[in-house]
Amino acid sequence: RPHVDIEVYVGGRAVSSFGGDITVSLPYIPESGAPASDYDLLTVYSVDGGGGYSEVKGARYSPATGAMLFATPHLSRFFISEWINPFTDTAKEDWFYRAVRYSYANGLIAGTAENAFSPKSNLTRAMLVTILAREAGIPTGDGKGLSVLASQKDEFFLPAFTSEGEFGKWAAPHGGRLFCPSTCCTTSSWTIRGCPAS
Repeated sequence: RPHVDIEVYVGGRAVSSFGGDITVSLPYIPESGAPASDYDLLTVYSVDGGGGYSEVKGARYSPATGAMLFATPHLSRFFISEWINPFTDTAKEDWFYRAVRYSYANGLIAGTAENAFSPKSNLTRAMLVTILAREAGIPTGDGKGLSVLASQKDEFFLPAFTSEGEFGKWAAPHGGRLFCPSTCCTTSSWTIRGCPAS
């Protein structure tokens, strides 16, 4: 893929880190014939020294300015691409594709395996409370349970479950004092919990 090296020099010396995020506007013209409805799938990837790459969170294409906009704590080599879907069981034609792309890009889920999302698998209460905690910005541990389907021990949900404040109070009640982390969620239960105001 074509890439671009972004460099800044101060006093003749290259500076790659700035003690915080800087905003980058990278001019870009989508491929000829690409539908505007797919612009939301465009993103930016950062390339490391070993040739590996990772998505720059929050990158987006702005049709108004004709540029990819993103924030990064360091400058390096980047390339622009439509989201590189890591899941072999999720296709662009699937009705939930964009939801998977959003959830994965924003760290809400990471799949059941390196290349599997398992869209037809059940969702437990432990998984749901962890996803919602991440969406709310509540710390959810060291990443041992980043996958949508976690181990049988369900340790990954504990930080979200024990969070202080209204979220923790909301997460705990179920059948008295039981949380029942391995219980699967019904459509009505996750809808109500996802919209506390209701």
